[in-house]
Amino acid sequence: MELTITNTTISCAHFVHTACSDSPCQNLHGHNYRIDVSLFGEPAEDGMLIDAKDIKILINTLDHKFLVPESLILPSERIKIDRIISSGLHALEHHETNYSDHTMISIHGNTIVLPSSLVCPLSIPSITAEHLADHLCDIIHTKCMMTARKIKTIQVTVYETDKISATRKLDIPNRKQ
Repeated sequence: MELTITNTTISCAHFVHTACSDSPCQNLHGHNYRIDVSLFGEPAEDGMLIDAKDIKILINTLDHKFLVPESLILPSERIKIDRIISSGLHALEHHETNYSDHTMISIHGNTIVLPSSLVCPLSIPSITAEHLADHLCDIIHTKCMMTARKIKTIQVTVYETDKISATRKLDIPNRKQ
């Protein structure tokens, strides 16, 4: 049996820090990724391979987020920032702020600070369509294992554009039920 979930779209910001220095991919930019997922296996007692809604929920955790490799996340701690105060005269004020609800990210030697709710750290080497397909395959596999589904193969295709995509196919070894 095959279950296919097509055209799930997510909008994400990212940069590819591993891209060569003259590549525009190393700059902060975004995509409207289209994601197709196919699952192959035997339906469970409820007649489903898996509830398609559960797959869409997993994918949508990335929607409208800034995707960042975990390796580029800096420790969140109190930092001093310099702030220009405008009150007739420009003065430099040292201001200590608690960034516990923010994420600090290192980008090409610069540090940016964003509310943590906008950032999605991923345990992948870089944010590419190939690594996103791997990541999605892995989290879908984990979900299938947690729900004791009889999935034999997972295939995820991530479309970065209409003409560029990456596909990961994961064959799952038989496990004892």
